[in-house]
Amino acid sequence: TAVPAAAVPAAAPPAPPATPPPAPRQVAYDAKAGAVLNFDMYRAMAGSAVDTHPIEDDDMADLGGVIKYMHTELLTEHLADPLRTTRKYGIDVLTRHRFKIRNPDKVLESGTFQAMGEFGQFVTFDWGQASNAAQMSLFTEYGDFVGVQMGCADLRCDVRWPAELPYSWFSVGNWCPNLPWDKKGPKSSPNLGCSRSLSGGFVQGGLCPNGFDSVSFVPIGSPTGAPGCTYTYGKAEIVRLDDLAGITAQDCHGGKCKDWAHFRHNCTDGRLRRKFAPSGAIVPVPFCVEFDIHPACEASCDAPNCRALLASGGEAYL
Repeated sequence: TAVPAAAVPAAAPPAPPATPPPAPRQVAYDAKAGAVLNFDMYRAMAGSAVDTHPIEDDDMADLGGVIKYMHTELLTEHLADPLRTTRKYGIDVLTRHRFKIRNPDKVLESGTFQAMGEFGQFVTFDWGQASNAAQMSLFTEYGDFVGVQMGCADLRCDVRWPAELPYSWFSVGNWCPNLPWDKKGPKSSPNLGCSRSLSGGFVQGGLCPNGFDSVSFVPIGSPTGAPGCTYTYGKAEIVRLDDLAGITAQDCHGGKCKDWAHFRHNCTDGRLRRKFAPSGAIVPVPFCVEFDIHPACEASCDAPNCRALLASGGEAYL
């Protein structure tokens, strides 16, 4: 029997659509709003010179960058003078310094440095002097800043060093960047030829007054981003390359090797007394070798002769 229409309850009206949540607000990244950066920077250098001079008008690296530098520039035996008494440049330690960084607002707001986040352009310093003349106008306009050389997106910045992680270089200072250290003069009475800012005063450099903390690894002072105060840093932590490379674990006639020179002339492991000749042949030598790379691979790991060597199972490293 059909049910009368009046007896069928009316369907409930559809619920009104829920109010959609507001679209996320797109907020531009504001580097100025961030806190002072705390950043560890590394350097390969002579241990006797650590913290003896301010780190200013100089280039530093992250850990990957400094390891890359050592392997590609310092250690290859067959490219070095066999009669040398130290590693190249007397380098025997790695240093780590904790930096506090706050670049000027003008740098952080500039489209010139847009891809560099909180940093300015990287500056190559040689003996305290900026070596790229095209950058001199940056010092006049922006003054003091900490710069960065961004790592390569494809991790192949240097064909001698195929990296698994990005690595970067940093520049600090910009005090009288157009002149070498021995020509700048003191900050209290600088060389009249030193670079000047748009205001007419000398470019002061980014190291804050009393910006080096000689007591603590983490510097007590913080930069403000004002002219003459874009970074501070603390005392160095040091790792000896002899320990890192295992030299001090080698035997030197009944005792452990003390350092690179002691190892070179006294190590007892005969397998270490060989290097590559320019032809690629392995030849005996009357001293112990820390590291060498086959000549076919020294310029590029992608070189056809290097690839052939690796494919054949031949020795690429000593």
